[in-house]
Amino acid sequence: MPVYLIDSQLDDCHARLYTDLPDLVELSIDEISTLPTDKLIIADVSLYLANQWPQPTIVLASTIQGNELAQAWQRGAWAGWIREQLPNALPEIIEQLLTQHLHQSD
Repeated sequence: MPVYLIDSQLDDCHARLYTDLPDLVELSIDEISTLPTDKLIIADVSLYLANQWPQPTIVLASTIQGNELAQAWQRGAWAGWIREQLPNALPEIIEQLLTQHLHQSD
């Protein structure tokens, strides 16, 4: 299943995401409305807070954006990751999040 990336920042985090998630597809903020609501998005926390879309989302933040991460979780983000500290085993974590969401939706 492809995962979609909507991000305004280019940093080392992108290289890691593309390496660990070969099906990652980069989109612009304007393309969100074309995605079905069950597609997983990884996005910059500021973009998510400003645009809040219905698709399940993992937000990316810097180490000084703790308040924004908390706001994103309150508004429905599935998870929040610090750009410089992405978790290991990204495909497995994403699969767990998708499975958990599927069970909660049933």
